[in-house]
Amino acid sequence: MVKRTKLQRVIAAIYPERCCSCGVVIICGTLICETCSRELTAPCEPICRLCGRGKAECVCRKHKRYTERIIAPYYYTGATRKSIMRLKLGKQKASAELLYMAMAETVRTEYDDIHFDMIIPVPLSKKTHTDRGFNQSMVIAQGLSEELSIPVYDLLEKIYYTVPQRTLPAHMRNGNVLGVFEVTGPPKISEKTILLVDDIVTTGATTNECAKMLLLHGAHEIYVAAGAVTVVDKE
Repeated sequence: MVKRTKLQRVIAAIYPERCCSCGVVIICGTLICETCSRELTAPCEPICRLCGRGKAECVCRKHKRYTERIIAPYYYTGATRKSIMRLKLGKQKASAELLYMAMAETVRTEYDDIHFDMIIPVPLSKKTHTDRGFNQSMVIAQGLSEELSIPVYDLLEKIYYTVPQRTLPAHMRNGNVLGVFEVTGPPKISEKTILLVDDIVTTGATTNECAKMLLLHGAHEIYVAAGAVTVVDKE
């Protein structure tokens, strides 16, 4: 249950809140209906620091990363997948609340000893941003910023359009995002510890490339928080 102001409760009486996953009417502040809540699946301990998955699902093979760690509250299945699709394709920004509230709790637990100077969302290409009308990672980052009292900055740019990572086999994803990101405000990130935010992490190629560029421009350390990590085919 999420706290709502008196005004929010009044508004919800007129315009009822809806499940972040399936869209049915729900009690104000509950975020998700009982049916969908049973579909939420979290990575199980022990969790791999490099990819954010339970060790049984880890496929990163301890490859070198520019990120210090990846965390996510959910696997990209069931209700979590529906919430992200409702946000990205359905353009229902309210669905992001389920993600950033859970992410905030995970950050407090897993990154409790780290002081973050800023949050930076993974960017979209201009084409994708225009087609969608917004960047879902920025929506999530803004909610996370409010929950954690960490400022959010839009300091990464995706300078080329690339085909969606989900459409490519794992061995092609690193090359697909190589050299496509640029830092737009190098002085602001100098010696800063950054929380890099994305909606979904699959192989980690995108966040890794973003982190590489941030480090090349003077950032100190990069940690990742995502709404979900996928269960990757181990073949």
